[in-house]
Amino acid sequence: MALAICNFFLLFASGLVSGHIDYSIPEEQAPGTTVGIIAEDLKLNVWELSARMFRLFCEGSKKYMEVNQKNGILFVNERIDREEICKQSFICILIYKIILDDPFEMHQIAVEILDINDNSPVFPKVELSLQMNELIATGARFPLESAYDPDVGSNTIIIYHVSSNEHFGLK
Repeated sequence: MALAICNFFLLFASGLVSGHIDYSIPEEQAPGTTVGIIAEDLKLNVWELSARMFRLFCEGSKKYMEVNQKNGILFVNERIDREEICKQSFICILIYKIILDDPFEMHQIAVEILDINDNSPVFPKVELSLQMNELIATGARFPLESAYDPDVGSNTIIIYHVSSNEHFGLK
């Protein structure tokens, strides 16, 4: 990874990297969802994509994004699970390189994957039994183990309340 970054900066410093484009999309978007219009953002005519042998590269085995060379649209190719790719990192960015020939150009695209609240908190134990004395005052509090939530930022657990409902009961 460090070698790839060094190679990119070497190309950038030598003037071979022409530009940088930033996009952002929420995770879990359906395949086919438009991320951006590459041809327009690179100030190219759509016909130039095939004529100049447009190529899109990303490190890694999964091809989360693809470009339709007939209309120049960058789209989601495969479902993106932010927590799978970036774990609990606050920033999750996929880096792509675009190469065009005649004349040679290289561009970098950064696609930030935004977190959505798609994971439920999980407690370490499915069931918890508390022994209470009948003389305990009303409103007494009992500490519970914290739940784990793989989402980040404002989508993670900040506070939760246990109340009687179809999933929880007091006996």
